[in-house]
Amino acid sequence: MTATLIDGKAIAARMRGETLRDARALTESGWAPKLVSISVGDVAAAEIYVRNQQRQASEAGVGFEARNYPESISLEQLTGVLAGLNADPRVNGIIIQRPLPAHIPVKALQKAVHPLKDVEGMHPASIGNIVYNDLALGPCTAVAAVEILKTLPLKLEGLDVCVIGHSEIVGKPIAFLMMSLGATVTVCHHLTRQVAVHSRAADAVFVAVGK
Repeated sequence: MTATLIDGKAIAARMRGETLRDARALTESGWAPKLVSISVGDVAAAEIYVRNQQRQASEAGVGFEARNYPESISLEQLTGVLAGLNADPRVNGIIIQRPLPAHIPVKALQKAVHPLKDVEGMHPASIGNIVYNDLALGPCTAVAAVEILKTLPLKLEGLDVCVIGHSEIVGKPIAFLMMSLGATVTVCHHLTRQVAVHSRAADAVFVAVGK
């Protein structure tokens, strides 16, 4: 039995190429796609993420604007900024960078981003739609992990899958996405007894526990 190398970089490059073609077509029709990054206060912790996102956006033919607001900005002011971006037809996607100051709860901002501009898939509607197999935009890590599995020579219908970790942004969305593809899913978490028993019996294992 030979191992199959899962080349995530190659998969990403293919998808980026598809996005680049779509972005160029939009640009030629007068609707150049644009992504706006929102950070608040000291950006050192998020700086590497913003740089990587800017590079990836450029390679995909998508405009990228990084906005940084002072730490003193209020939740109401920031919500107003997001309302303006939601209404702006020139803006196609919005990313909320973390960490945020203590007085600005991240969930409040995620709810303030329009679901169809929520490229991180973190709006409650984006996560909830996965239950109905209506995937417009889903949590990035979960969707990426499932897309990688779909490239393998496996029949997904009836596949026994074990998901270790049940966070709202990775574990649970993966479980629902796999169920929608016909897989039989077991979800393990910190209260699960004998995780190894479930993982060894599975055809595929997703580990989403931060290590």
